[in-house]
Amino acid sequence: FQCWETPPKAQKMAPPAYSDISAATIPTKEVAPGVTVKVIAGECADLKAVVQPIVNIQYIDFMCAPGAEFSHRMADELSTCVVHVYEGEGTFSPLKRSVRAGQAALMSKEGNNLDFKAGPEGVSFLCLAGQPIGEKIVWHGPFVMNTQEEIMACFKDYQNGTFIKHKGVYRRL
Repeated sequence: FQCWETPPKAQKMAPPAYSDISAATIPTKEVAPGVTVKVIAGECADLKAVVQPIVNIQYIDFMCAPGAEFSHRMADELSTCVVHVYEGEGTFSPLKRSVRAGQAALMSKEGNNLDFKAGPEGVSFLCLAGQPIGEKIVWHGPFVMNTQEEIMACFKDYQNGTFIKHKGVYRRL
């Protein structure tokens, strides 16, 4: 899986950074009986990711045995949460919504928790949570900006060979 974040406008032109995270460096732990997590960004229980993005997000891979249950606590500001099930099926609260492999669901948090229970074959899913930045988003091809004018400026800079403003940071973890 791959995840890209778009920072708020004030941070959008900051020097770029890319982290290539090997499977061996992703913090992994059984947080409840039959519930194993890989914390790619953010935190779960007392486990913190090795990468801390510019904006506060959570990108967590949950792998659950049949019937396993867990209540994942999230920070107040992480008010948007998407669950993407890639294997099995589970029930997710507060709506007790059933989500199966190949489906994604936009969840509303009840308090600060995402509660879930694995179905009879277990469930594996990504929990993607973040704080809405409250800004207009415009994208075209690989560019994500806030206005159409900014997108056009990106294409112009790219075509003129002036798009790269800062040397990027590459980290292999």
